[in-house]
Amino acid sequence: MFALRSPPPERIELAAATYRLVRVFKHDFWTAACLYELSAGAAGTEAVPKVVVKFGRSQAFAGIPLGWVVRILRRNEQEIYGLLRGVPGVPRWMGCIGECGYAIEFIDSRSLDHDPPPPPGFFDELRRLLEAVHARGVAYVDSNKRSNILVGADGRPYLVDYQISIHRREDLPWPLREIIRAAVNYMAAR
Repeated sequence: MFALRSPPPERIELAAATYRLVRVFKHDFWTAACLYELSAGAAGTEAVPKVVVKFGRSQAFAGIPLGWVVRILRRNEQEIYGLLRGVPGVPRWMGCIGECGYAIEFIDSRSLDHDPPPPPGFFDELRRLLEAVHARGVAYVDSNKRSNILVGADGRPYLVDYQISIHRREDLPWPLREIIRAAVNYMAAR
């Protein structure tokens, strides 16, 4: 049982440019994560050479539609990438794809759970990155998953996958706003 009824699309349109599928990183129950690269001769004003696209589950399970859950998670992740825009070590949000997908800038990297070990000073930089994320009011709650921490080709840390992260919300009613603020502060202190 996969997230998509069929394989991920061979081509996508993003930022007025066409990208072609290069590789499927994973395709499981909730997500298909894929690498796309800019098609030859294609260019848009916001185009980057490569993007990672996450397609959320678009089909029902046991007759229960799940697209609404995926759209909520995507909206949360989009808001968080917006809050973190410009933070070194956070890829750029590139846009939504269809009803349940989105693209982020590809970072030439490997995940922390692969050899060789990261270079000296990596974890000090990772702590500074997490502090910068928390300073923007975001609690990154998926750092126990080593595959979400990337070691860039430049040796620097990068963080991906913010769908279950939380952020301060001033637009919510008083009790919810304070509960979320306390949760973000608690997680940021860890």
